[in-house]
Amino acid sequence: MIRAAVLAGLIAASFVPVAAWAASAQGQAEATIIEPLVVTRLSDLDFGTVTLAPGTTGSVTIDPASGVRFGGGASAACLSGGDGCAVAHASRFAVRGEAGRDYAVSAPAGLMASGTLLDGSPGIAPDLAIASIRVRTHSRPNSGVSGTLDGNGRDIFDIGGALIVPAGTPAARYRAILPVIVTYS
Repeated sequence: MIRAAVLAGLIAASFVPVAAWAASAQGQAEATIIEPLVVTRLSDLDFGTVTLAPGTTGSVTIDPASGVRFGGGASAACLSGGDGCAVAHASRFAVRGEAGRDYAVSAPAGLMASGTLLDGSPGIAPDLAIASIRVRTHSRPNSGVSGTLDGNGRDIFDIGGALIVPAGTPAARYRAILPVIVTYS
């Protein structure tokens, strides 16, 4: 009987409630809310009105830092805008958000521009390549795609690229969509 009582006591002692082994602590959940980024297009990337010498290939390169350069048989059709004759220039975007924050611009490295023939014929002009797309922020001009919003939460960035014009390209109006994404970094 003594054995049974001791055994019952040992068994009872080994079934301590789970609550006695539990512990508790408190954590914290946090969030910081900042101003959203707003991007506004100020001007489009325009390679201008271009002429191409017969039998030659050409290019129009717009560097956001150094300006416009024509290569090969390509040249500007006009030096000042007006009368439907566009002058080449980089695109420009304004960005605003939380003052002092860094941001990054994402754009494709290249894209294709499709054309509509200027003579009104039903054909389709061949696509032209736009290559070497480059971003330059005003706040950090040597950092490529990175910028910093000023004390008012504002900055500007420019985008350029190179239009490749093959020999025999017909007279057409070419367009492409240039997707631009801006994020805090």
